[in-house]
Amino acid sequence: MPDESPSAEYRWAPPDLDELKKSAVGDAPSSTAINDDTIQQFRANNGAIVQGLFAGMRGLLLHTVGAKSGAPRVTPLYRFDFEERWHVVGADGGSPKAPAWVHNLRAVTQACVEVGSNTGTGTTIHEVRVRELSEPERRRVWNALRQEIPHVDRFQANTKRVIPIFELSRA
Repeated sequence: MPDESPSAEYRWAPPDLDELKKSAVGDAPSSTAINDDTIQQFRANNGAIVQGLFAGMRGLLLHTVGAKSGAPRVTPLYRFDFEERWHVVGADGGSPKAPAWVHNLRAVTQACVEVGSNTGTGTTIHEVRVRELSEPERRRVWNALRQEIPHVDRFQANTKRVIPIFELSRA
């Protein structure tokens, strides 16, 4: 698990925020193509994303089972390390609907995440407990998250839904 708290040293912004929003609302290349490329990069570069829309983003690969389909899913997500826990944010660029992975996490109490290896070679998979943050917890984490990715407020402004945050802790 991370032992770091948010720091001014790590800040991530997509190379083109408008392009990120377009990808969330379907006006950019298919999200499947973007996700497939991101997953390939993540695995080939020991957990690093080195090019494209998410270059430089601290991430993880979320392994879930579709809540409706029962099919296995792997989703690349931004990883926010806070208070020795991993957090994932269901922003999807501020799209009106929550991303499918949010529904999948709400249906379970455990999942798996794939992260860069501490040895610098490959990635490792960990079982995690999943918990959606309550509104007071969400506000506290959101305020810390804004230090790392200030554009997250723009995503919330683009949607009427409350963007959820999930805490992932080693099982």
